Amino acid sequence: MGGKPKDRHFEDFRPHTRFKHLVLRHYIEAWTRKLLLRAGAGDEVLLVDAFAGVGMDEQGRHGSPIILARIAADAESQLRQQHHGRECHIRLVAIEKDARKYAQLKANLEPFGERAHVRHGTLAHYLPELLAREPAVPTIAFLDPCGVDGLDASLVRQILALPRNEVLARFSDEGALRHFGVVSAERLHGSAEAEDDLPLFAHTGGPAITKDAQAKAERRKVSREVTAARARAILCNAFGGDYWEAVISGVPSGPGRRRRFVALYRDLLAETGARYTTAVPVWDDGQQLDATLIHASRSPYGRSTLKEAVERAIKQCELPPQAKALIQLDLRTDLDEVVRSTGAQFAGQTIAWVDKEAGVPSVRRFVLQETEVFVHQLRDLKRKLKDAGLFASRGKEPILLRFPPN
Repeated sequence: MGGKPKDRHFEDFRPHTRFKHLVLRHYIEAWTRKLLLRAGAGDEVLLVDAFAGVGMDEQGRHGSPIILARIAADAESQLRQQHHGRECHIRLVAIEKDARKYAQLKANLEPFGERAHVRHGTLAHYLPELLAREPAVPTIAFLDPCGVDGLDASLVRQILALPRNEVLARFSDEGALRHFGVVSAERLHGSAEAEDDLPLFAHTGGPAITKDAQAKAERRKVSREVTAARARAILCNAFGGDYWEAVISGVPSGPGRRRRFVALYRDLLAETGARYTTAVPVWDDGQQLDATLIHASRSPYGRSTLKEAVERAIKQCELPPQAKALIQLDLRTDLDEVVRSTGAQFAGQTIAWVDKEAGVPSVRRFVLQETEVFVHQLRDLKRKLKDAGLFASRGKEPILLRFPPN
């Protein structure tokens, strides 16, 4: 008997999925506390898991909705103990459109009570209600679809239109490339395939074979057009228009095309006003690129917090050393350019390498918030700054750097 193929993702989360979950966990643990403890903070944070799945794999490893629900419970308890009974609320809305998965998810989140709300359907259905009810509550949306299909630019724009909201999205750059390949093939081949199916010599096989070949070619052409139309619609939905096609067509095939897709999606998020965007490649244990996590926030502290979470996840995850090295290699940026931008930012000033107080500028904070530098490159950056003669304190703490005037 035929039937819907089994979703093997939930049989056993692979190491790259667990790496993604570690990034999510470390980020949400740190950022929710910062949101609730900052000056003038409210007492609520909303977490939205838009593609929640069932909540765990068959080995009992927690997936994103249970990870988020546990963070909410632990953070509320800790903040209440540490801040003299202060009441705060971190709520989770977990959304799943598949009926079977929804039923499992509901059962798996039942122990968290009213803290975790499970919804059957899609983000498109529930987002207007969530934004209307909670316009002033900081909201972090985790978008983790299986492919590009499921990412909707209009929904992302609605989320990020509110100044305290953030998005952490799994962007399947490999999926985007596959869809683009289908679109390109349909555009380039046109009706050539119909000619290829005709007999090489007009008299061979007679009119009946020619007619059959033409019908077969027409069916294949229609099927190809339907597939290409679907692929184009998926990408147009993800990017909020068809501008991506001209841009990507102008990039030669290869790694540059993948990077351009990721850059386009970052641009889409930044155009909403969430100008602090960060991209994290996720390589699997077979040294293949799975996807790219893309974070968007209006807060520079959100960006630096995400980078610290990535560093912790790389150290703790179960990926083989080769996969970790590929992630770090993909994250590397031009440190000479960072030295120049840092010098321009702090021209004529003496600045500490690391800040001791909130709100006090430091070189470390600046580069994590305002440049593409990740934590694993900080040591090399410090060496470059020292070699440039910018260290004002030698062998002393705190490390001070003196930048010449422009």
